[in-house]
Amino acid sequence: MAIERGFVHASLEKIEGKLQPDARPGRFGYFVAIAIAAAAIAACVLLIVKFLSTLDAGAQFIAPGSHAFVIEHPGKQLVWNDYRTVYQGRAYDLPERLPDGMRIAVTESSSGRTMEVKSSRGASSKTAEAERVSIASFEASAPGRYEIAIEGEFPPRVFSVGPDFLPRLFLTLLGAVGAMLLGLTVAVGVALWTFLRRNPINPASKPAGGASVPPRPAPPAKSREQAAKELATVVYALQAASFLLIFSLVAGVIVNCVTRREVAGTWVESHYRWQMRTFWWWLAWLLVGLVLLVVVVGLFVWLADAIWLSYRIIKGWIRLSEGKPMYSKP
Repeated sequence: MAIERGFVHASLEKIEGKLQPDARPGRFGYFVAIAIAAAAIAACVLLIVKFLSTLDAGAQFIAPGSHAFVIEHPGKQLVWNDYRTVYQGRAYDLPERLPDGMRIAVTESSSGRTMEVKSSRGASSKTAEAERVSIASFEASAPGRYEIAIEGEFPPRVFSVGPDFLPRLFLTLLGAVGAMLLGLTVAVGVALWTFLRRNPINPASKPAGGASVPPRPAPPAKSREQAAKELATVVYALQAASFLLIFSLVAGVIVNCVTRREVAGTWVESHYRWQMRTFWWWLAWLLVGLVLLVVVVGLFVWLADAIWLSYRIIKGWIRLSEGKPMYSKP
């Protein structure tokens, strides 16, 4: 009878262990992270495809001579030298350098007003249809019909005129990179948050079969401080890696938030405050630089922000390696 009671008791414990749910969070966070990363990649691709699908290659024409064209959207227009292209069934493969003495004039057909034409060299474009370089630009104040005339003593060659796509290209690339970085940052953050929730640093012990036991006593102060120091070291490493992978800086602050209770009351807690303030101030100056990017000043703000971030990481890491807390008000 004793053997039977023991067998029944063991069977009940086994069944109870199977029926008792896992206290850890599920893996749903990992699937969310994958979905966010996929959405970021899709958004990046869509932005680039949309730009390419709406790209206006401009109207080609032969010069010396004049050509009438229509501008639908006012703004800066570029005149291109299509030195290597195919036009009206004929292939042109000419030197990129233009002949001396060439004159360009643009007039608005409705008013007869002559537009100011400025030299605009440096931009280049290479496609399957043509290789070209920009030679001039003008501002179209209103949509309508215009006429361009290119005169000079040189053999016939192909030119084209169309809207300046360089600002749109810059914004498209900036948006694509921003969407990619933001999406990957959030995805890594969600995955890291899920991992830390599923794998706590000091999980409560639980024997096989699901029977609950009293929690383990708190570890000695020395081992707890050592574990906290290792966590802070990981965060400093993630912050340093952000110069190559910007989303690792976000991953670092997520580690700070999720494991903050693990370091509470230790000297490492001051490093956590230092690290979190480093992130939020870095993010604030990053946004300021983004706003000021239109006047170039933003580049200098970003440079100063990167130098400041390096200083915070190096100073904090040195003091952590020496076993010293950070200042109470960094």
